[in-house]
Amino acid sequence: LHYFPGMDPIYTLQNLFLEAFEHLKGVMIATTNLKENLDPAFSRRFNLKLEFPLPGYVERLHLWKLHLPKTIPGVEGIDVKELAREYSFTGGQISIVVKNAATEAAGRKGKYQKLTQADLIKYSEIESLSMFDRKKTKMGFVA
Repeated sequence: LHYFPGMDPIYTLQNLFLEAFEHLKGVMIATTNLKENLDPAFSRRFNLKLEFPLPGYVERLHLWKLHLPKTIPGVEGIDVKELAREYSFTGGQISIVVKNAATEAAGRKGKYQKLTQADLIKYSEIESLSMFDRKKTKMGFVA
């Protein structure tokens, strides 16, 4: 990539990607959680577009159960219904919340070395605060 004075580096990068898409031989799978920011020039180059909506309450309930196997000490005291109701997370977000909470619980000693509802709420709140407002956040290529 060569940069010339006066040339917008983002515009140049966008053009390189578009050119690469045109010459691609094979299958490419791309994902985004910010489809509203997808440039129309990119969008036209995809033959098939699938949308997976955010999980609803029932799906979140199943996801929490999936990520909280009975082998985790303390899991029997977890109210997954509350977590699914209070936090509109994706499966990836639920996974990271459980991993962070379980890591903290594993670092405790003795009878306190178990996962609690409070652990999951703590890391769910942290995850909630780190979420970007998708309507205001601009990511990707903007001309």
